[in-house]
Amino acid sequence: MEQNMEDIKLFDTSLEVLADEIEMKPVLASGPGGQHINKTSSAIQVYHSRSGIRFKVQDTRDQFENRKIALTRLAEKLQAKNEKALLEKADERRRKRDPGASSRTF
Repeated sequence: MEQNMEDIKLFDTSLEVLADEIEMKPVLASGPGGQHINKTSSAIQVYHSRSGIRFKVQDTRDQFENRKIALTRLAEKLQAKNEKALLEKADERRRKRDPGASSRTF
């Protein structure tokens, strides 16, 4: 759920909301691991359509653990996006208030 604060789009980072907003699908993991990694779909591919964030989690051999890790990482990525948007908006407001501040030298 997006929140609007003076034209800033912030993403809800609560795990309950994220679970409903994302597409998760099991995929084959890659890398070392022998036969086990080639037979099971333990990795998770995550896609959050509102933000366009897409990534793959294959930290453990357990698909359900990888799902939990994926939700946590997505929340962290969205929080970082929210913070960046807020900082950019604050910087934009500062520049509008004092447009010559960055060009002054003493």
